[in-house]
Amino acid sequence: MRVRHRAGVAGAISLVVALGLVAACEREPEPYESWYPADISPPPGTRYPCEMKALPAGLPGIPRKDHRFVDHALSLCLRATHAKLVLIEALASGAGLRAAHEAYRSEIESALAKLRAEPVPDDDLAAIRTDLARALELQLAFFDRAAAERADSGRPLGWSYENVREGRAASQLLLSVHEKFSRRYQGWPAATADAFYHHLCALDLF
Repeated sequence: MRVRHRAGVAGAISLVVALGLVAACEREPEPYESWYPADISPPPGTRYPCEMKALPAGLPGIPRKDHRFVDHALSLCLRATHAKLVLIEALASGAGLRAAHEAYRSEIESALAKLRAEPVPDDDLAAIRTDLARALELQLAFFDRAAAERADSGRPLGWSYENVREGRAASQLLLSVHEKFSRRYQGWPAATADAFYHHLCALDLF
């Protein structure tokens, strides 16, 4: 009887320890490397289409389990935005268009690979990742078309994103991403909400 009792106690202790470790893992997500830059200034000679707001330190209002994805995803959005701003200037002037287009393509392809490989804690955040990746794909298709037409014609484009299917669809997806973030983080501080909005706004096509 004593042997059985000891075995039962040992099993109970093991279960408690195991549950404690699970709870600890849920409370303490693994550390990650932040990709977010200290300086979010746009590339020289360009400007954001909206009043950009940096992500606040510590991501107030965002659950810790989401911190890695938010940091990495919005960092990639920022990098894509900077490449877009340079390309837009080249499309307007015609100067350095080929180099700007190639740099943009390289940046977006890199961002897509990293975004698709980024782990997410649940299906809702996976849906956001999918929408964001698709928006970048559509923007890439839009700028491929824009750069080809600008190079062929030698004149500034006579159309904008509203007139091109890929441009409209990308804009709608970014709006969907913002709506999904807003539902997920209801009650988040204004500074955090503003930063999310302006990162997606700046990435949009203008």
